[in-house]
Amino acid sequence: MTQQERNTESFSYKCLKVVQRRTKASPAFLLFSAKAGQVLRWAAIERFTDTTQAGPQRIEKPYKVKAIDSFFEASESNTIPTAVVIGFRPGQVKLTSVDGCDGLYDLTIQLEGGQKSATIVDGQHRVLGINKFNPDTPINIVGLLDADDTETAFQFLVINNKAAKVSSDHLRALALHYKEKDLAQRLQKVRLNLDPNLRFVGYCNQLADSPFKGMLSLPNNPKPKQIISPAAIEDSVNYLRSQKLPDFVEDDDMVVGVFFTIWRVVKEKWAHLWNAESKLLTKVSIITLSQFFTDNLMRQFDWNNLDIFDPTAVEREVARILVVLEPAFWDQTTEWTAKGLDTPAGRKILSDALEQIVRNARQKAPWHTDIKMIRVSGA
Repeated sequence: MTQQERNTESFSYKCLKVVQRRTKASPAFLLFSAKAGQVLRWAAIERFTDTTQAGPQRIEKPYKVKAIDSFFEASESNTIPTAVVIGFRPGQVKLTSVDGCDGLYDLTIQLEGGQKSATIVDGQHRVLGINKFNPDTPINIVGLLDADDTETAFQFLVINNKAAKVSSDHLRALALHYKEKDLAQRLQKVRLNLDPNLRFVGYCNQLADSPFKGMLSLPNNPKPKQIISPAAIEDSVNYLRSQKLPDFVEDDDMVVGVFFTIWRVVKEKWAHLWNAESKLLTKVSIITLSQFFTDNLMRQFDWNNLDIFDPTAVEREVARILVVLEPAFWDQTTEWTAKGLDTPAGRKILSDALEQIVRNARQKAPWHTDIKMIRVSGA
C-alpha cells in the first residue's frame, strides 16, 4: 500500500448508537468491534508528558503491553471483554442508518491526509498488547461521538480515578461458586491469585517467562528441582515494591516484569551457576543480589539515565552491571568463611562484598581484594 493510498483509506463497521443522556452537552456512544491493527491505523494514542501535552494518555509501558500479549498466549480461553474507549473528533465519521434496524448504523471512518480520526481515551495498552499478539484480533469499542479535547480528557480522568482492583476476598468468594482448582490455575496464568500472600511465588514457579519456573521449594515440584526458597522471591519482590514507584505497588505486571528481566539476564550470562551446587541460588544470594540490582537500577532511573519501565533498557543495564561483578564469587570452589549470612547483618556483609567487587573492577585490582568473607584458592 502506497503512502497516498494509506492517506485516503477508509474503514467501515456496523455499530449501535446509544444516547445515554439526551442533552447537547453529552456525547452519543457508538458500540462496535474492530481489529486491533485497524484501530491503530485510525485512532491516535496522544500522550500527556513533560515535553508534549497532546492528549490524555500516559507514557506507554512496554511491560504492560507484554503482559496483555502474554495473557492471550497463556490460554486459548483468555479474552478481554471490557471495551476500549475512543473519542471520535467532531465531523470525522459518517453514520448511515440501516433500514429496518432501529439504532443500527453503518459507520465509516475516513482518513484524510494521513490524519487520524480518533483518540484512544482508555485502553492504549490493551490495544497495543492485543496488536502484538495478533493484529487481526477484534476488540470491543465504545466510541464517543464528536468528542472534543475537553471531553476526551474528562473521560480519561474519570475512568482512571474510579477504577479499583478486585479484592482478594471477592476472588475467594467467586472460587466458592466455581471449580476452585480450575479457576486458580487460570487466574495464576494471568497474574491473579487466590492467595495474595503467595502470589509472587506462584508467578515465579508457574509463568512461562519466569527464570525460576518449576524451581521453587514447593510440594508440587519434584524434589531435585526444589532449589529456590519461596521467601527469597517474596523478600526480593517486596524490596522492589518498596521503591515508592506507584506502578510497582499497584501493578503486578510491572514489578514482576522488572524482577523477571533482572534474573533472566543473570541466568543467561551466568548459566554455569544456575544449579543447586553454586551459591547464586541460595536464599541470601537471591535477596541480596536482587536488592543490589534494584538499588543500581533505581539510581539510574532517579538520574534520568534509565527508563525502568522499558524491558530492553533494563536488560542492557543489568548486563552492564554484570560485567563488573565476578561470577567466581558464587562458584562452589570459592569458600565463604562468614557465617550467619541469612540475617540482616549477614546480608549487609554480602552487600558490602558486592560493592567491593565493583570497586576492585574500577581500580583494576583482583576481584577478591579486601573481601574478608571469602577464601579464594591460590589467592
